[in-house]
Amino acid sequence: MSKNLVLNAFELGACYTIDELAGMLDISRKAISTSAARLILDDYLVRREIGCYEITEKGAQAKADGIKFTSGPKGEKRKPSLRKRRTLKDNIWAALRIKRKATIEDLLFVGEIEGRKSSRSNALNFLTKLQSVGVVRKLPRKVPGEALTSNGFNRYLLVKDLGPETPYFRAKIGKVYDPNSKTYLGDEE
Repeated sequence: MSKNLVLNAFELGACYTIDELAGMLDISRKAISTSAARLILDDYLVRREIGCYEITEKGAQAKADGIKFTSGPKGEKRKPSLRKRRTLKDNIWAALRIKRKATIEDLLFVGEIEGRKSSRSNALNFLTKLQSVGVVRKLPRKVPGEALTSNGFNRYLLVKDLGPETPYFRAKIGKVYDPNSKTYLGDEE
């Protein structure tokens, strides 16, 4: 808003100081100084000497055309960063793609994130969802456990390597989504 006022106060060939502009305009010296600096960056004004500003041909043309300056970014809009936080499921998926066959304990060991609590039930739920759509298969033979009374650990086999991005379950529609192919898994009927 103040850029418009400052630019409209200038006449071609006239050199104005901040004090002169403050006397002509009803805005603060700081707002005038900031607006003048921004108009200089955009080549609408030039600084002829310390404290003396003059309008350029571009500035005079903008004034004649009635250009209004607005706040906000100029040029192309940048996309926000889509970098997401790595989750336990992301690490489990990466480990499963590398190992191909693994137990939940193996995947939790590899997928554990420093400072975050690993969740065995979260990993089991993730593998169960992948198993329901045929991406992962539970192997019939278990790996022996360490304890004498242990029944062993289930092993899982990666049947379909979907790609680097982690598939995830969309609870609202009850389906597993593959971000690599941008499709829902299990819709192949």
